[in-house]
Amino acid sequence: TIMLLINHVQLQLNYDYSDQHFFQLQLNYNLFFYFFILSSESRLQLCSQLLKFSDVMRDYHQAQVSFRDKCKAQIQRKLEIVDKTISNEEMEEMLHCDDLTLFISDAHISKRALTEIESRHRDIICLESSIKELQEVFADTAMLLETQGDLINNIEKNVSKAAEYVEVSRAETNKAVQYKKHWYKIASIPSFLKPLRRQSSVKTAAGHNSEVKTSK
Repeated sequence: TIMLLINHVQLQLNYDYSDQHFFQLQLNYNLFFYFFILSSESRLQLCSQLLKFSDVMRDYHQAQVSFRDKCKAQIQRKLEIVDKTISNEEMEEMLHCDDLTLFISDAHISKRALTEIESRHRDIICLESSIKELQEVFADTAMLLETQGDLINNIEKNVSKAAEYVEVSRAETNKAVQYKKHWYKIASIPSFLKPLRRQSSVKTAAGHNSEVKTSK
């Protein structure tokens, strides 16, 4: 049981929690700012949010590192109970080596101490899982932005062109409305002049009849 526990602890502590992973996360989320070309106001808002996000990620990374160190310290204290006093460097060296006999030789670990080590082991597993999931999320997001970056830029261009087309269409529509109103005015003139034309025709006919009578 102790051998299996130590194997699990070694696998979990072999995970590299160096600053390289944190910088990789920063590089991944910086792609947001590179690909999303928004308006000036939106860019300022996005930049402000990214700065806040950077601070949160830095604090989160520091909390994870502190929690890992705390778990290692608790495991080390449990080993000291059975007279296995080791330094932090020796702890790291043993966790990264293949010879695990140093952990279990002459070590009669009590049930309570073993329970504490198992608890710290579960904490380390959860910690690694959360970091791994977070890394995968940012890696997938970075890959998505990288593959879809051109498409996003094209969408922005198309939206800008569509806005221009809308303005042109609006102007043409206004011209068409004005032209239609003007055409209605022109078309209504003949119907308005019909009574005048009828009166003129009646007068002309009456004058012609009077001339005929006079000539007789």
